[in-house]
Amino acid sequence: MGKYDISLKAVLKRGNSRVLGALGIPGEYRELSPEFPSLGRRTADFLALVRQPRKRALLAHVELQTAPDATMSDRMLRYSADIRIWAKSQDGLKELGVHQTVLYVGANRWKPPRPIDEHG
Repeated sequence: MGKYDISLKAVLKRGNSRVLGALGIPGEYRELSPEFPSLGRRTADFLALVRQPRKRALLAHVELQTAPDATMSDRMLRYSADIRIWAKSQDGLKELGVHQTVLYVGANRWKPPRPIDEHG
């Protein structure tokens, strides 16, 4: 866990939708369990159900990154699959799209991969 993870997760968990709005995911949200069963235990940094006015609800996934990672696209793809499989087992979440983003706070310049955005 990076030195910013605890602080940034606390900011995301406060229930302040302005942070998600700044990440391009506006709306009211309710945090969900970030752990997914798979071949090994995987835990997302932040996962929430987001309800937006005049739009369909969605699942928002944010990963915090403190250093460049060449495998980030693959990691996000795996998270996407894990989230979709998990959501299919949850009442009220089965048909929701997933919006993913990487919040990079590292010292070196790095452009994270484009987010996976199924909600349009």
